[in-house]
Amino acid sequence: MNTRIKTTDISYMKNLSRIDEYEIAIGDAWRKAAESIIEVGTQLNLAKKNLDRNEWRELQNRLETNKIMSAPTVSKLMTIASKPVLTNPNNLKFLPPSYATLYALCREDDNEVQEAFDTGKITISTELKEFKEIFSSTPNTPKSKSTATKKEIKVSLIGDIDEDLKQELLQVLHLCSSRNIKVDVIIK
Repeated sequence: MNTRIKTTDISYMKNLSRIDEYEIAIGDAWRKAAESIIEVGTQLNLAKKNLDRNEWRELQNRLETNKIMSAPTVSKLMTIASKPVLTNPNNLKFLPPSYATLYALCREDDNEVQEAFDTGKITISTELKEFKEIFSSTPNTPKSKSTATKKEIKVSLIGDIDEDLKQELLQVLHLCSSRNIKVDVIIK
């Protein structure tokens, strides 16, 4: 069976083995996964910007109802696509093809992330478990919780809460929770 694989144009390369062709095709597809994650987040950001509140809520409901993605996933993808260090065309080739890993990069300092790209510490194969080593001040030492700044938000809501505000508040609460920020909400 002599099936050609579908990939970027490699006709200018001579004497490629079938293994070389598959390696190129698989690598291209793998890199496209990270780009697709950013594209989905970009589309979600555009939808939120261009749709009115009711339309945006309807779109979110459809995405959940049709089991395309949950509200927390929507929020994470939008955050990823809003992060210039991740959407920088020069960094795309280094992005791991996992939205969980990309979202974790959003929680790190932009300058540290860029430095990690520049020094080759973040590559397409970087996994979450490597972050402690990449982003700690002392290699192989986890960041100490005792030196972390206390993060706390207190919110008081007075009056009726419509469904739109409730959905936005849930997104904010989820984002705070993912960043280990304590939120106290008081509704009066």
